Amino acid sequence: MQRRVNNMAKMTEQAQKFVSRKISQLQREGVPKRQSVAIAFSEARERGFKVPPAPGHVRRAERKA
Repeated sequence: MQRRVNNMAKMTEQAQKFVSRKISQLQREGVPKRQSVAIAFSEARERGFKVPPAPGHVRRAERKA
């Protein structure tokens, strides 16, 4: 049985605040929750925050092995 890992624990405090604020902002604008989470994580990565990889994302090295 695989256990879920809390990805928020892998982020810095600044990254957590950024993602949380961005999700709230997007939801106020009417964006669906799942989509706003994806957008917030994507923007955090673009800005250089250390955030976990997207769910289901497989690195090239792992895919070839």
